[in-house]
Amino acid sequence: TKMIELEKDDYIAFHNAVSLAGKYQANRCIEDLRLVEKYALEKGYLKKTVCHFKNRELNNETRRIDVEDPYTIDEFKRIRHAALKIAKIDARSMISCYAILGAAFIGGRSRSMIYSLEWDQINMVHNNIKYEDTKNNKPLTLPFDLLAKAVFRIMLRIRHKTNPRDARYRYVFPSTRADSKKKHLQDPRKTFKKICELAKVKLKCIHFLRHTWATITYEALNDLEAVRVIGGWRSIETVQIYAKLVEKRKVHLVKKLNKYMNSHAS
Repeated sequence: TKMIELEKDDYIAFHNAVSLAGKYQANRCIEDLRLVEKYALEKGYLKKTVCHFKNRELNNETRRIDVEDPYTIDEFKRIRHAALKIAKIDARSMISCYAILGAAFIGGRSRSMIYSLEWDQINMVHNNIKYEDTKNNKPLTLPFDLLAKAVFRIMLRIRHKTNPRDARYRYVFPSTRADSKKKHLQDPRKTFKKICELAKVKLKCIHFLRHTWATITYEALNDLEAVRVIGGWRSIETVQIYAKLVEKRKVHLVKKLNKYMNSHAS
């Protein structure tokens, strides 16, 4: 069936079918289809769009961050040390390790945007990255810190050993396989599992590195707007969850202190 022939009922049936495999995935599929319809409308392939779903028509989602906390700053440091150690002793995992560190340090960007970074986006003089492909289709320029710059310098050394004619040469985190269809790193989850095992921290979704970055940044700056700007989020509402997490952590520490004091009271 051609998209021009699809009706809202067809999208509902598709959403219901995908929901059997995963409620979250079904919602993301509808979002992607909505964007495809929008593009087709702009190009004149469609006269109208029908993939419009209200929140009550979609599956209820429980965000991971609502049921699980980001890594603590101590765990974050252990992850960093473990990644650097594995990068030194395991050549096959080296690029994945530095990409994971990139996901942790480069302004809290989503991992897909980090793994597909091209050297043309990086300005090593002014310490910033320009993102052209964003959710709102508006170019975004974000700064990076010294830790991210250190990762870039290491990747530059690797780049200098690569043939400029190799399609992987343009990417900051190139695929380790020359025959890979996509020339940049795709999925470092196996390496992240090794890192967590070495660091002796719980294995969580790799996206928690972004949540951890945002939480630590808010703890350091106590400024939600700064977290939003540096991290590239569109609205302040999106980052309010990190302020709540920090307050929750403070309450936990106070309770822990009170428990200790009470247990040592004379």
